[in-house]
Amino acid sequence: MSENQENAVWSQSIAKARELRRKGAGLLWDRVKILIGVYKDSDFLAHCDSLDRNAEDVLDDELSDTCSEFLPLKITMEYFPEKNDWLNTKIDVLRAKAEEMCKKSRHDGEEITRDRPSWKERYMELKRKYDASQIEWQLKHDALQKSHDVMEARFEELSKVLQFQATH
Repeated sequence: MSENQENAVWSQSIAKARELRRKGAGLLWDRVKILIGVYKDSDFLAHCDSLDRNAEDVLDDELSDTCSEFLPLKITMEYFPEKNDWLNTKIDVLRAKAEEMCKKSRHDGEEITRDRPSWKERYMELKRKYDASQIEWQLKHDALQKSHDVMEARFEELSKVLQFQATH
């Protein structure tokens, strides 16, 4: 680059933008590191369950300003855990490399497991619980109805006894 180009306003601006990208990548590394810790926290997972939201979706919201999702960045962190990698390489390049390495590990026979059940597994489990609770509710309802009918019959019987006593 010539001396005129190095001193040009646009050249200085690009250099500043690159430095900001580098700093941003470092901050993103910090954020992803923190969010991975949150993702492993059982209280957080219970909180997500209480909201009927997937933990990954909640963490995606925390990264929405980056135009990235949590799981791809988590995988990137697994393959490139060093902050210097994030500082010195564009994030999209790291993500692509991590994705490729992840695909290769699947093809090499290493099983990739999710930290959490899939939505289909979660749905089936919740449906099973719902169906079981419906059966339990119906049994309780039937028992209460039977108890109500018995109490009503006893009440009628007592009413007849009281009427008989009042007339005799």
